[in-house]
Amino acid sequence: MLPTFIVVAVFGLYVASVVECRNRLPQRYSDCSHSNSKDKSTDGPTTVHEWVSLAYDWPCDWVEMYYKSKGWYDPAASVLSGIDVYKEDIFVTVQRISSAVPSGLNKVVTRYGKSLLRPYPDLLFNEVGNCSKLQYPLSVTIDPNTGFMYVIDIGKIGLGPVDDGCPAKLVVLNINQGGSLVRSHNFPESVVPKRTNLVNDIVLDYASDNKVRYAYITESSHQQIVVFDFMSNLSWAFHDDTMATDEDRVVTINNAEYPVDVAVDGIAIDSRSEYVYYCSVGSKNLYQVPTLTLRNSSANFTAQRRLVGKKISNSDGIVFGQRNLYYGALGFNAVYRWDVEKDVRTSPLSNISLLTETRVAQDDARGRWVESLKLDTRGYLWFTTTRLHEFFAGKLDTSGRNGANFRISRVYVGEKSSLWRGN
Repeated sequence: MLPTFIVVAVFGLYVASVVECRNRLPQRYSDCSHSNSKDKSTDGPTTVHEWVSLAYDWPCDWVEMYYKSKGWYDPAASVLSGIDVYKEDIFVTVQRISSAVPSGLNKVVTRYGKSLLRPYPDLLFNEVGNCSKLQYPLSVTIDPNTGFMYVIDIGKIGLGPVDDGCPAKLVVLNINQGGSLVRSHNFPESVVPKRTNLVNDIVLDYASDNKVRYAYITESSHQQIVVFDFMSNLSWAFHDDTMATDEDRVVTINNAEYPVDVAVDGIAIDSRSEYVYYCSVGSKNLYQVPTLTLRNSSANFTAQRRLVGKKISNSDGIVFGQRNLYYGALGFNAVYRWDVEKDVRTSPLSNISLLTETRVAQDDARGRWVESLKLDTRGYLWFTTTRLHEFFAGKLDTSGRNGANFRISRVYVGEKSSLWRGN
């Protein structure tokens, strides 16, 4: 093992070199994430970025070569996952199923017309094995009112049990200050076991304050919803049978069956912060629970949650806007909307049923596995399609003959993020 002073010296030279070569980038380099176009066509979704294999924005060619030589980068190992947008920037997560994924959290940029993932805030903040850095950030959500990004980190590389992993954590970054660290909370072992957890998705609750008070996080491995109170710095979890999979755990996609035994995953909160909605990937059922229940660590969750209805198909991510709920329909390669605004006319929100579903987008070739969805402040619904089922089945074609595997798309729906407090 090298002496500490040598490791520090080499690391310092590496950082200096990264800064130097970043400053030497050609002027034609573009940091734009997406177009400023105000097109509000409702004809269908627009593909904003797409990849056969995910490509990264390296500060220098030698950094990429170094990562490959160390086994820290294999293009075939990266799979697109979560998404959120802030102003003109797109941020995504990449499934860190192996240590050959250089960065789990990224900002999408373009260079010479090519879509690239730039590690966010930088490569060093995504360092494998450093528990103060991001290990496996699966999902992000951004408060559009403050520019704070909330990142949930599984804390280990891969989806299986790991003995030497880090605690799962919630990290808050300030986008307006270049991704500076605002806060980091390690979940206690009694709430989120670090060896086996799968913290999956996150929503924020303003409660009665003019700032985020609670975070609600789905944790699939132990079939629970985790609550974090930003004021008390405490966390707790609720377990319930409704967070498991059921007889609908096998999904048919393009005439092929895929077993999806993934428990509670999708989670959304309405714009008035009254109810949280959740679902398992391995189920079509959608459930509702009052936020008042989640805010109380001793509440009887089972007595308060209720089945809202059965969606047209299984979903991965879900998202609430100012009025309605949006979700992927995996069996139809589509995005659907539950017209809450219509159904609430016949039943109060506390007793509403899922009756009116409307197709928003559908594409059998380009819409396979709608994974993550977010609404911006201009009326667009953003979503990722990742062919995740093909990746885990070993069927993902990386030759390019069948087109792109990973896409970021958007469609105008005339509805904004449920968190948005502006005009």
